[in-house]
Amino acid sequence: MCSRLLHLLNEHPLSSCQISSALKITRTEISKRSEDLTKIEAIKEQSGIYSVAFPIFSGDDILLLKRATDPVAQEVSASIAAHKKELDSAAQHFSSFDQVGSAG
Repeated sequence: MCSRLLHLLNEHPLSSCQISSALKITRTEISKRSEDLTKIEAIKEQSGIYSVAFPIFSGDDILLLKRATDPVAQEVSASIAAHKKELDSAAQHFSSFDQVGSAG
């Protein structure tokens, strides 16, 4: 039930009456679920309108993000590979032993 409510609110903010109508559940049930989700800050309520309080990405959203970020990811990956020796050398200066110091 909570996942259906989150999915619905992700589409657009709604009142409890609109939620009740869309999900075919009582306003009492809506009140209980919305209270639970508000407590964990998954949704927020403002002037009787509920909305999600964090980004929820659909499958289509993820595909769009992938298409947008793939070129940058490939460029970063190639740059890391091209500078592997320098990065390995620099990483040796930041070992956990050096940061913590010797025990004893």
